Amino acid sequence: MTLVERLTVLAGAEEPVSSADVMAYGRITDPTEEPLVASLITAAREELERLTGRIVLPGTFRIEADAWLSAVELPLAPIVSIDAVTYVTVDDLVPPDPPVALAAVDGLRTPLAYLGRGRVGVAPLSTSTAPVLLRIDVTAGYATPDAVPPGIRQYVRTLTLLRYQHRDDPEALAKAQAYAESGVTSFGVVQA
Repeated sequence: MTLVERLTVLAGAEEPVSSADVMAYGRITDPTEEPLVASLITAAREELERLTGRIVLPGTFRIEADAWLSAVELPLAPIVSIDAVTYVTVDDLVPPDPPVALAAVDGLRTPLAYLGRGRVGVAPLSTSTAPVLLRIDVTAGYATPDAVPPGIRQYVRTLTLLRYQHRDDPEALAKAQAYAESGVTSFGVVQA
């Protein structure tokens, strides 16, 4: 099993489209609607990242996988860097009494090899304690909004406007959501 958690958003990172861009594209002229549009842009980008594994807003992430694997598929793209690879043992997962800050056992600082296409080869842990998890900290995402592929920007723009237009109609919003989920590939967006 693999879990992914966003740790940070890189300083200065911007959404792939601006609220001004979406408002102009959707012919929204009321300036009081800008905060709503901005929040819908964030929601659309987060939805795209969840559906595809394509990280639009750059940041750092922690991936946790079963430690017995010899190669781990990184479910994110584009990967900028692999920052740390750490084994976690059972002792690290059981909080002491009283609870204190836990530190992972550092079995490996860098992967044995980056195998390409989002795969990391992992060296076996050389300790008598059996590992249960492998934590991989990575930096992923597009450096600037201009670096984001046009299909992704159009998907975020379209999903934002669908949610804006149907915000007061739950049934229509559900249909718009189904359309968005089924139409990811039609915008040229593919899974990582």
